[in-house]
Amino acid sequence: MKKRKIIICSLVALTVLSCGGYLGWCYKLQDDVIWTDYVVNGVAIKNLTTEEAEKAIQNKFVEDYQDCQYTVTIAQKEYNLDVFPALSIDASDIVADAYLAGHREWYKRGLDYYRNSKIDKSIEVEVTPEVSDSESVMNQLKDTDIAEINTVEESVCTLEEDRLSIHKGHDGICADYDALIASIESYLEQGELNKEFACPTKNVKMKSVDLEPYYRKIHKLKVNAVLDPVDPTQVLPSEFGVSFDLDSAAESYEKAAEDSDIEIIFEYDTPDMTTEELKSLIFRDELSHIEVKGAGSSNRMANITLACSFCNEKILAPGEVFSYNDTVGERTAERGFKVAGVYSSGTVAQGIGGGICQVSSTIYDAALYANLEIVERRNHSLTVSYVPFGMDATVNWGTQDFKFKNNTDFPVKLLLVYEDGVVKATLLGTKLDANIVEIVNESTGGLSCVTYRRIYDPNGTLINDETISNSRYSGYH
Repeated sequence: MKKRKIIICSLVALTVLSCGGYLGWCYKLQDDVIWTDYVVNGVAIKNLTTEEAEKAIQNKFVEDYQDCQYTVTIAQKEYNLDVFPALSIDASDIVADAYLAGHREWYKRGLDYYRNSKIDKSIEVEVTPEVSDSESVMNQLKDTDIAEINTVEESVCTLEEDRLSIHKGHDGICADYDALIASIESYLEQGELNKEFACPTKNVKMKSVDLEPYYRKIHKLKVNAVLDPVDPTQVLPSEFGVSFDLDSAAESYEKAAEDSDIEIIFEYDTPDMTTEELKSLIFRDELSHIEVKGAGSSNRMANITLACSFCNEKILAPGEVFSYNDTVGERTAERGFKVAGVYSSGTVAQGIGGGICQVSSTIYDAALYANLEIVERRNHSLTVSYVPFGMDATVNWGTQDFKFKNNTDFPVKLLLVYEDGVVKATLLGTKLDANIVEIVNESTGGLSCVTYRRIYDPNGTLINDETISNSRYSGYH
């Protein structure tokens, strides 16, 4: 009994001593580091404080993921989007689990220590980063010009001097922005954090070319050169008609391959009368030339010279009527005219401007042979010696004029000089035919005659027979 009591006491003492020793050991094991052999994302956190462990894991996260990016390619361009700012990692729960062993109730430390000493293999844990700020990637995308990428090349039309040059463009692509955003969100969701990929695209057609504005810009009808109505010696210039076949040009464009060049050559319509042609016609031909001898007193010759000077270089526009009285003006001493012989009531008398009828008669004859229209003419009361019977034209200021009309389509110029006792009249204009003018005076008895103008074609065929005047004189001079 006594022996049994001793054994029991010894066992109790031993137990007390053991418990005391274990508890003392547990007390001494107190620290703030991780006991368990955890390896988180390749980082051993044993013997580290929780703060050190979390920092080490964070550093490893930065090291592993800081270079993550999406490389988006489109139209031979690359856009890099940094993924790392969108990521975060939280290993606090893992670190807390690892720290739990040895840091529960203090009397359990020994047991935790013993258990950890028996573990001969590290506990490896992977903590996956979380996408906590996807907007950071999207904001980077907004800062690029990828939304403006468009590989379409539009056609270019260039108006040149004699053609419309067209460089036909080509269709292309642009970024499908909504699809691109969806792709990035999908990659982030699936954990694909470092990726190169082609940007989703949409096909884009180049704009059609409307050639009509170019046609309207260059198209014009031909314009014939015409005489200036203000100055018939000048020419309002001709213009070539310019155009191109709009339907044919559009068809050529549609059939042309992309990135090819098309030349639309302008078509020119030559005017029926060009500037050069019309200029060359003005005063080109001598319509008639008449020379009439005019002698007499010095006063008479002075009057003839003065009258010729007023008429010389006179130009008549088409349709214009020449008036001898208007051209020469009133015959007065103040204007330089002198007293010489004149016809008056069938007799010869002295009067201011005597002799100027020789000038009007010379012009009359020239107008006849030039085939110009005689508007007003009257013969003298007596016959004259300086022109044939019926070929004279008398004038008197205020009562009797001599007029003819330029009935051609071109200006007519009268050249009139008095030299060596001869009045020389030349009418210059434009003769468009080779017709021949014949002036015939037929006597109707006594001192009367009829003047005819007959026109013949180059073959001698009579094509017009015109009665010009009936002359009747009261006597001979």
